[in-house]
Amino acid sequence: TVNRLPPATVRRAARRTGRTHLLTATTTAPNLTATLNQITPMGGDLVVDWGDGSAPTVIAEGNTDAVSHAYAAAGSYKIRIDHPELISVFVVRDDAGEASGPLTLGKLNTRILRDSPITWFEVYALVDCILNSADMVGWTGITRFHVGLMWQGDDRHDQFDTRHMAGWTSLEHFALYSVHIGPNYFDTADLHATQLKYFRVGYITAPGTYVVDSGDFAGNTVLEYFWMWSMPAGGTYTIDTADIGTTVLTHFAVQDMPAGSYTIDTADLGISSHIAWFALVNMPSPNSSYRVDSSDLSASPMTEGFEFYGGPSGGTYVLDSADMTGWDPLFWYAQSLPAGTYRIDTSDFVGFTRIGSVHPALDAGRYLYDQQCRHGCLGGIGPGTSLDILDARIKQHIRAEHGGFPHTSEKFSLECDACCQHHVHHRRGRLRYLDQVRRFPHGQ
Repeated sequence: TVNRLPPATVRRAARRTGRTHLLTATTTAPNLTATLNQITPMGGDLVVDWGDGSAPTVIAEGNTDAVSHAYAAAGSYKIRIDHPELISVFVVRDDAGEASGPLTLGKLNTRILRDSPITWFEVYALVDCILNSADMVGWTGITRFHVGLMWQGDDRHDQFDTRHMAGWTSLEHFALYSVHIGPNYFDTADLHATQLKYFRVGYITAPGTYVVDSGDFAGNTVLEYFWMWSMPAGGTYTIDTADIGTTVLTHFAVQDMPAGSYTIDTADLGISSHIAWFALVNMPSPNSSYRVDSSDLSASPMTEGFEFYGGPSGGTYVLDSADMTGWDPLFWYAQSLPAGTYRIDTSDFVGFTRIGSVHPALDAGRYLYDQQCRHGCLGGIGPGTSLDILDARIKQHIRAEHGGFPHTSEKFSLECDACCQHHVHHRRGRLRYLDQVRRFPHGQ
C-alpha cells in the first residue's frame, strides 16, 4: 500500500508550475556521473532536469533505486525537480569524492523540503548547503536523520535546533557530525532517546548550547550504536555507560570530549555479547570515572576495531590479549596508555585474520601497537613492560623511519609529536583524520 498525501499538500502540488532548484553539480572534467542515491516520491512521480539540456529523468512513485546522470562536459549544472513536496526519502551522498573530488554536489536548501513528508533524510559531503531545522518541523514521520561531513564550501549556512525535532516521535537513527556552522541548540532530551537505535554526534565546532545526557537514554532497550566525539567546550556533557548498556549494543565510542561528567565502565557494555567496536580516546579526568577491562568484552566479536589510547589517569585499566582470542578486528590500537595492568602476547592474535588481509605488507607483524618511533613519541609504554614480548618483526616495522613506513595497508595508526599528535589513517590511498582530509608535515 502507498500512503497518500494530505489533501492540502495535493492542492499545493497541483498549483505548482515549473521546476525547483534541488542541487548543483559541479564537474572539473568530462564524462563524470552525478548520483542521487535515493529519491522516493509519495503520491506521484517526479521529473528531474539535470541542467545540461539532456532529456529529463522520471522518478516513479515508490522508487528505491539510485538515479544517475553523466555530464559530457565540465561545468556547473543546476539540477531541478518538479513537486519536491512529494519526496519522502531524500538520500544524497558523495562517498567517493567526499566534497573535494572532480565532481561535487551541493547548494541544497532544505526550505524546498519544508512541505515534504520526509521519513528518511540523509546528506553526506555536500557543498555550500543551507540546512535549517526550522524547515524540518513538519517531518513528524521521520525515522532516519543523517547529516555528515557538511563543512565544505564558503557559502554554507547550517542551523540545527533539536527543539524543532521534538515532534519526531518515530525517530530511530540520528547522526549529526562534521558540521561547523551555527549557532545550534542541541539537547538529547528532545530526541526521544529511549527509542533510538543509532546515535552519532560529533566533530561540531559551531557555537551554541549543547546538552548531552545519557540519562535521556535510560530505559532504551534497542540502542545498538552510540558514538560521541569532539564537541564544543562549555556544553553540559554527562555520559554514564549504565544508561546505555543494552543487550543489543554493537558500537560504543567516546573520543576527544571536553570537560564533563563521564562514568565509563566496560562491565556495563559487556552485557551485550555483540560489541563490534569499542573506543575510549583522549578523555578528560576531572569529575569522571573510568574502568576498562578486556575480560568484560571477551565474548564479543570485535569485528570492526578496538581503540584505547590517551586514557585518563586515575582509572582502572586491565588489558589482556588472552581475552581477545575470539576477536577478529579490522584495526587494534592501544597507545599512550595510563598506569594499569597490561599483558599483550601476539600469539593470542592468530585469529585476527581480517587485519592480516588488510595489512599484507606487515606479514606476520600485522599489528601496530604503542612502540617507540624515531621521534621518541608513542611512549606511553616503555621498555621493561610486557609489550616487549612483541614479535621482533612488528618492532622492526613500527620503528621504521616515517618515510619508510609501509603504506600498502588498508588502515594503520601512527601518532607522533611531529604530526601534531593527530591520529593518521591511511585508507584506500588517502589520508584521513576522522571524517576530513588533512595535511601532515612529512607526508604521512
